[in-house]
Amino acid sequence: MRSRLKAQQAIFYVKAGELDRAGAVTKALVEELWRERDLPVMTACTELPLGYAASDLPLDREVSSIGALVDACIRMLYDEVK
Repeated sequence: MRSRLKAQQAIFYVKAGELDRAGAVTKALVEELWRERDLPVMTACTELPLGYAASDLPLDREVSSIGALVDACIRMLYDEVK
């Protein structure tokens, strides 16, 4: 439950344009999760990837929904151009 509240707080800060605060909350949340299990983190909404990007956490440990969508769109567009 605490994790959900931290995620909601990070989302609030991103929406408010306070990326430094969003990054700090996201970093605390992710480090807490990594203490439980050392797995990549899925940032699955539009705000959480921005909070993660502002956190100074390693980018190779995140699966971003925004990045996945961009990659899929580029692949789809590229396939249509062929």
